[in-house]
Amino acid sequence: PELGAAGTTTLPTTNTVKTVNKEEYQAVQDMWKQNYQNLEVPQGMAGTRADWIKDDIENIDKTVELLSSSDANKVQQGMDNVSNLLPFLLAGGFSQTEIIEYLKAKQDAAKEVSKEIEIEEEQKVGVTVTTQQTQAQQTMTASVSTESEQEDPITATEIVSPTVPVIVKPQISTEILTMADIKLPKMVDVARYEIRKVTGNKEEAKRLQNMHEALQKIANPAGFSADPDHKKFEDLKQKLTEESQKGNKTADMILSAATSTTDGTTSDSLPTDNQAQTVSQQDFDEVRKLWEENYHTLPVPSEYGSDRVAWITADKKYVDETIALLQAPDTEKQKEGQKHVSDIMPMLLLGGFSTEEVVGYLKAKSEAGTTVISELQKDEEGKITIASGVKQEENTLKKEEENNGKTG
Repeated sequence: PELGAAGTTTLPTTNTVKTVNKEEYQAVQDMWKQNYQNLEVPQGMAGTRADWIKDDIENIDKTVELLSSSDANKVQQGMDNVSNLLPFLLAGGFSQTEIIEYLKAKQDAAKEVSKEIEIEEEQKVGVTVTTQQTQAQQTMTASVSTESEQEDPITATEIVSPTVPVIVKPQISTEILTMADIKLPKMVDVARYEIRKVTGNKEEAKRLQNMHEALQKIANPAGFSADPDHKKFEDLKQKLTEESQKGNKTADMILSAATSTTDGTTSDSLPTDNQAQTVSQQDFDEVRKLWEENYHTLPVPSEYGSDRVAWITADKKYVDETIALLQAPDTEKQKEGQKHVSDIMPMLLLGGFSTEEVVGYLKAKSEAGTTVISELQKDEEGKITIASGVKQEENTLKKEEENNGKTG
């Protein structure tokens, strides 16, 4: 970045720091779609979710128009409109064109969700009209039945309006995650993170290791003074700290996760509720399937030689002990349980996972261990049976040869 007239900051015409591809803009759009669907309507916003999104669409239009202008003053106004992202944009070396594309991807997500809301509203209107017509018909039926002299009058069926479930919206800030160049981990990512040092998937291991190192740099920028990105992480930590002080939950999560990478511990306990995302049974099923694959294919730790069953049995025992500690009513035991998962704590805190969800993760892992041990033991029994059969066949052949020798 360069300083222009009157000390204003000028965005570069090309990005010399990194290459931004189409997939990244698509990721921005996907994340913002989720954001518009799940985030609480901003405080101070007088209106509905639909009103908020429409305002965003209009504001993005104005900002894009300003940033695309040939008038330097208008471009500066456009930059003022994205001032909350400016430290990240400058540190990432993003060009003016790339910022405009980011805003367009965000706007596309807004338009998509806005259309979905319109369709939902139309469907609600249709349901309301149908319900009113049904209730009117039933009222008429009830009136006729009342006037009837039959002993068993027809009783109108009571209409019960469907109960709309109360959904707790995840309080996650996509822009803060984007600023830190970090993605919100899913439950299955915890399993991938746990095996990052031994997995054969080098690309996935590198991605997770890069995330781990980024968190370390956020935790202690001074410790990486020789790093070319040193200033970027200093500015980023300051921004995250400021956002955290304003009550931004996402900034809190990132800072807690970062702190846990320095020594494997954190002063923060696992939350009682996940305010970042919704975890479903499908997520736990994915964890179980991945751990079944891991137990079958990962190299057996050297201390167990080649005994895969012994390794899995010991790992399962440790997992079950951890579950018992985390579920204990004693606070000290709960802390001990959290120490047992210190290696994956950065992902747990970054994902906002609750104690109950962490226990669910461990149970899925334990179930995978049980399944694989059973499969391996059956395989071994099959090998023994086959070996016994072969031995029996060999003995039979030997006896036949001996008998033939005697009779010859």
